Amino acid sequence: MSVEYRLGKIGVTVAQDLASKVFERSQRYVPTRTGRLKRSGKVRQVGSRGWEVVYLEGYAAAVEFGKQPGTERVRRHVVRSHSAHWGRRVVRIKRHWVRTHQRTVTGYPGRYFLLRAYNESLNQDLKQITKKATERQSYP
Repeated sequence: MSVEYRLGKIGVTVAQDLASKVFERSQRYVPTRTGRLKRSGKVRQVGSRGWEVVYLEGYAAAVEFGKQPGTERVRRHVVRSHSAHWGRRVVRIKRHWVRTHQRTVTGYPGRYFLLRAYNESLNQDLKQITKKATERQSYP
């Protein structure tokens, strides 16, 4: 085996171990209300040498990076039947369609659970991972 092949193999091992460590740490930091976001997290292989940590829920990026205050466009949708207070009376409102409109979003800061896990893993785990990987792939 050539030195380049062994170094490539070590690099893949280091990347895989680092991705696993980042995933473990991010699972500790991910905010949980229902647990859907936490359960959607995965470590998956990218190509032959890369690994990535992903959260597949649609709102994962908004939780990670936050949302800016402002307005957003709401598409046409159905509102289910419900009760509403009209003065002192309670009025029953039937199911109906609502046209496209704008609504104000207050915004919220990001939680940065994945970025925090990545930075901590780089600072604390990378030296240990590379040491283990080089010990596993000892040279003759």
